[in-house]
Amino acid sequence: MKLLLENWRKFVNEEGSFDINNAETAYDPGSPQAREDAFVARVKQTADKLGFHYVGKLGKGQMGEVFLVENKETGERNAMKVVTHAKDGGPDTSEQEARNYRYAMENKASMPERYARYLPDVYKVVEEDKDYYILMEVLEDVPERVKSDLFRLNDKDTDLSRHEKYDRIFRDPEAVYDIITTALYGNLILSQGSRDIMKKILIEVPNKVIKRIIDNDESIIDWEFLPAQTLSDLIVEESMEYLKQDPNWYDSLPEAFKDSLIESIQSSIEKQIVPIHQGHGQVSIAGRTEKSIEKLFPEARQLMAAMRYFHDDQKWQPKDVHSGNVMVRPMTKSFVITDLGLFN
Repeated sequence: MKLLLENWRKFVNEEGSFDINNAETAYDPGSPQAREDAFVARVKQTADKLGFHYVGKLGKGQMGEVFLVENKETGERNAMKVVTHAKDGGPDTSEQEARNYRYAMENKASMPERYARYLPDVYKVVEEDKDYYILMEVLEDVPERVKSDLFRLNDKDTDLSRHEKYDRIFRDPEAVYDIITTALYGNLILSQGSRDIMKKILIEVPNKVIKRIIDNDESIIDWEFLPAQTLSDLIVEESMEYLKQDPNWYDSLPEAFKDSLIESIQSSIEKQIVPIHQGHGQVSIAGRTEKSIEKLFPEARQLMAAMRYFHDDQKWQPKDVHSGNVMVRPMTKSFVITDLGLFN
């Protein structure tokens, strides 16, 4: 049986490989495909050297590529992340990437389990001539709904719907109040008019808009497709009685006011729940969101607590935590930050 499996793996790994002797066209060793072929051949050779069967490719990220490998002795499957040295065309931070995975491997056991579980189980970090090979546990993608609710979306996930996130936010009066007041304070259009009118709008309008939302005015509220547009419309409508009293009134004022609100509102509702960079303040696009919004997503609380622990206690800052750099364990579905190379 073992011989049969060995022959089968050999067949799978060699099937479809490029045969230069049978090529109909000239083989360009400098082409992207040739470089990829050489890289994969190097990965397979190193996996074998380390005692693993090469199974296939799992994915590719900013820092390197990840492959599925199988222990020849035990049959256990691992993820093998391959990061090419900077001098050989890899990322400038390739050495830091390897160093951080070693740090996790060597120090995870000494950290409180409630925080350590957000780091991957790293089994080995090996440096070869051109690459670092990082062997760790096999993880799964975060469910799309969770990605769109909690994380800054990377390029591959930007088409995910935020409808469920919007719905959760706009069902909470405190969160909506904070979104409105954030959009109104410092608004450039209001600041150009009467200060008394601006004060009245700041005091009266947020509560009037909240009342309309609570009363569920279905004829105008559509959070699914254009939530920022919808909320800005409500704010302008409830501000009109005050704006008309402004001696600086001009006919295009309502439209200009509405346009000035949309960007601020959009920023508030789109901002990720889990910070991109731990340690950045709320005003930073990479920092945490409003506390009134954050509390609506308790499923992120422990991950954020772990990020604070790494930052404050380990002096190890989680950075670039987005939908492509977080995965889940297959059995427990608990979050794991996978791109440790961006910690510093």
